[in-house]
Amino acid sequence: MTKNEHTPGPWAVSSSPYESPDIVTTCGSLISTAWEEYAGPEGAAMNAHLLAAAPELLAALEALEADVRYLVEDGTLSEGALEHPSMLAARAAIAKARGEGTS
Repeated sequence: MTKNEHTPGPWAVSSSPYESPDIVTTCGSLISTAWEEYAGPEGAAMNAHLLAAAPELLAALEALEADVRYLVEDGTLSEGALEHPSMLAARAAIAKARGEGTS
């Protein structure tokens, strides 16, 4: 998957006819259901909110990475900023969200 091939956000949490929360687009199209079977009602609600935030989280990480790269290129930050553990974690999360490096 490359950048922005996922269903565009924002996504929201909505009630479901199955009592488990749904993750939907702003026009109401179903993205997923956070089933309560394994996580219970509270866990399912937390999972639904995390899933609903995914498009904004991805966009925020992509913007952060671009900003740090810009600050390194203009000399405000050192090259080491790109290898900081938080930047490595951000790049790994971006790759995971894009489906890169998975089998």
